[in-house]
Amino acid sequence: MREPVRRLPTPGTARDPVVRMLDSMADAFLALDASSTVVYLNRAAERLLGTGPGAVGRNLWEVWPALVEAGHDRVFEAAVEMVETRVLTTYLAAEARWFQLRVVPADDGSGSLSVFGTDITAARTAELEQERGLARPEQARRVLAYTAALAQADSLQDVTDTVATMVLPAFGATGMLVALVESGRLRLSGHFGYQQSAVELLEVLNLDRQTAIGQVVATREPLFLPSRAGYISLFPEMEPLIEATGKQAWAFLPLTVSGRALGSLTISFSEVHEFPPEERSLLASVSGLVAQTLALARLRDSERSLAAELQSHLLPRALPQPAGITTRAHYLPATDGMGVGGDWFDVLELPGNRIGLVIGDVQGHNMKAAAVMGQLRNALRAYAAEGHEPAAVLSRTNRLMSDLDPSLFATCCYVALDPLSGRADLTLAGHPGPLLRSADGRVRQLEGPVGPPLGVAPEEEYSTAQVVLGVNDVLVFFTDGLIEDSRRSFDDGLAEVVRYLAGGAVEDLDRLTDGLVASAVEGASRSDDIAVLVVRHDGHPRAARAARDFIAGFLADPDSAELRDTCV
Repeated sequence: MREPVRRLPTPGTARDPVVRMLDSMADAFLALDASSTVVYLNRAAERLLGTGPGAVGRNLWEVWPALVEAGHDRVFEAAVEMVETRVLTTYLAAEARWFQLRVVPADDGSGSLSVFGTDITAARTAELEQERGLARPEQARRVLAYTAALAQADSLQDVTDTVATMVLPAFGATGMLVALVESGRLRLSGHFGYQQSAVELLEVLNLDRQTAIGQVVATREPLFLPSRAGYISLFPEMEPLIEATGKQAWAFLPLTVSGRALGSLTISFSEVHEFPPEERSLLASVSGLVAQTLALARLRDSERSLAAELQSHLLPRALPQPAGITTRAHYLPATDGMGVGGDWFDVLELPGNRIGLVIGDVQGHNMKAAAVMGQLRNALRAYAAEGHEPAAVLSRTNRLMSDLDPSLFATCCYVALDPLSGRADLTLAGHPGPLLRSADGRVRQLEGPVGPPLGVAPEEEYSTAQVVLGVNDVLVFFTDGLIEDSRRSFDDGLAEVVRYLAGGAVEDLDRLTDGLVASAVEGASRSDDIAVLVVRHDGHPRAARAARDFIAGFLADPDSAELRDTCV
């Protein structure tokens, strides 16, 4: 349906009755020229815009910027381009009233428009009331769903991801910010849906002063801003940042637990967005759930940090590199739980120029397991330093483990290696033997008498097996986290590691070690930590020098002439 724009008379002409008729209308009416300049508005439109007759001669988008912020200017452009009436609904936040606008283009191709505005607040309120009644069961369902999802969140990043994937789509939101109080100051701690340039501005901004985020934390009251105009009117100094975010509406929600302010959650929208009462109530419920989850997540994060710090002090900071061997190691905590466990490795310089190679695993993935691991590691180092053979070292460590904590046990593999001869003495306490990758690429698992785990049978005496390593042979010690996970059995995992080792280049142990771990953890959630110790037998320099000296002496000795001729 097309409704042509008429050229309007000025007051005092013969057609004043037209003006009087328009002024008497309950609906607002505006006439615009092709450049969107207001050429006429009736008294209802003057009241609607709050400008009086001074709007005449000004651009509509200047007089009514909220239309641009809501993207309604595109509706006006479409009406002119298609030469057809368009209808839109908009909300005036300042007056809390809804209006329906009919945008009617002139049919003469001039690009001028007639705009009719009808107050539909009563009808829209009735609709919202009806929707609210229908929405209450849905609202309860959503809260339960959010509660279940957030209950699985174990870290700040988990909380951010859950809100981004579940909460934002439900409200039509496109962005979120989490700001938390740290050391007495508000700091941006998580974000989603923001350009990096805007994030960088937020990270350096003093959020405590003259910001919406700081206000809701200080007052512990939510703040809902349906448009940019409302935001800028309250916080004019924030205008550059508001523009940089690209957002159009915001819900600033305090995060409080037991009356204590943790920070704030900001939900943002790419379009102007009204916040009806039921939505505000649901958002308040969400912020309460997020606050409780964040409080627990921060506690767990602190525990994990403390545990990781403890673990880093219990494991070797740097491995020794004795003559004749090259060593590398890699440790990864489990992704489940506290991120700390009882896996350990060690390289010891022993009496008689031998090298001790150790890997072990204390039962459990918690602070207790890590503490026991630290005690076992120190005890084993002490027994080994006394010069005991591997079987005796583990027998003594076993008795100590029984005294430390009868409720725990540990597995351990200990090898004493002589780099000069290549002889390796192997003792196992419930732990899988290391993999031997020969210089020719063959891979096999070393076997020997397997005694019980440490702490299970206090009087157990362990046994030793021997193997001789060739030059460039590689030993790979591991805990079961490398081999076994939710995707595969121990045997399947071991077969994968064997295949990887057979094709790996032993010249670069860093690459070999990192590749072993990367291939094991790819796409898997790890309930167990991983420790890997890789040792290459390079051949002791003294052995090569002794061989050269022997040959030189042999060739120079006149008494060896007959034997030398026979050899030749």
